[in-house]
Amino acid sequence: MSRAQLARFAVFLVGASAFVAVFLRWGWSVTGVALMIGVWVVFSILAAWVFRRLASADERRADLEDRVRNPPP
Repeated sequence: MSRAQLARFAVFLVGASAFVAVFLRWGWSVTGVALMIGVWVVFSILAAWVFRRLASADERRADLEDRVRNPPP
């Protein structure tokens, strides 16, 4: 696993922790759901940005090829 992939995973873990913290604080209220969606969007964008900044062109191409050949179910 490369440095870029590890950084993307670390950002994902921080985002997941923030998501759980928001849920534990606000629950299923309208504010809580809006904040959870916001946290998910912000940390997803941040993880993609970190990966693009740290990965080489070949690594980005390999990641894209892997996503095309193995789409999620």
